Amino acid sequence: MIPDGRNFAGPVELIQHHSQYLDGFLTKPRFPCSRPNGTVPMAWPGVTMLELEQILLEEAEMTHNLITVRTAKFIQKYINSNLLFR
Repeated sequence: MIPDGRNFAGPVELIQHHSQYLDGFLTKPRFPCSRPNGTVPMAWPGVTMLELEQILLEEAEMTHNLITVRTAKFIQKYINSNLLFR
């Protein structure tokens, strides 16, 4: 982080900004941006990559379960309507 530099909410905002404005890096970085040992990668301030992954997995599972329930209800409705017209 650059002490007097511009702040961004996350990497997406950083990239979006620098894709429109030419006030970014002037030269190729010469030093690695390594995290100290034991420091977890952050998705954005206050949220680690592990927490983000867990949230996304939970959302995917809930969405899958919702789709499964909707599909089952649709199939049941289709079966019931076909039984009525036999």
